[in-house]
Amino acid sequence: MGSRLFDFGTVLTRMKDLVRSGVVKKCPVWVDVVESHPPLTPMAVNVAFQKGKPKQIVYDKDVLMKDYFDQYRRHGETVSLFEDHKQPTVAEKFVEHQMFLLGEKKLTKENKDKTSLETVEHMKEQYRITLLKKDKDYARKETTRRRQELEEKRQEEENLDNQENRS
Repeated sequence: MGSRLFDFGTVLTRMKDLVRSGVVKKCPVWVDVVESHPPLTPMAVNVAFQKGKPKQIVYDKDVLMKDYFDQYRRHGETVSLFEDHKQPTVAEKFVEHQMFLLGEKKLTKENKDKTSLETVEHMKEQYRITLLKKDKDYARKETTRRRQELEEKRQEEENLDNQENRS
């Protein structure tokens, strides 16, 4: 009865069967406790799992962080992954201050926009960081700039290889 092939019964009944059949020599302490105080819901082994995609959980901080990266240019800051050197990034500071300003208020578009403007001013005063808004073509310009940098780097490497081959 104690086989995993049997998918019926509760954990309690399966354990009792294991003890009765001699597979388990000493009855666990929790069996007596569960018998004297049974759970309100049955402890079925064959619980049906919910099918489909799990419910998506979105936190206010996630929404604010996404908005930050959608609206503002990224700063060329390095991020340390070591715990003892971990410093909050500009985005984390920004979101942290927005959460502070929001307090217990519900996150709405109006609240978000208002706290965003206040946080930009706070970042200027407190950290001397000027946050630059992205223009509409920012992503295209950034991609073009990166391609040009990669092309220049490749050209330099080719030139160095050609010079080494001549020598």
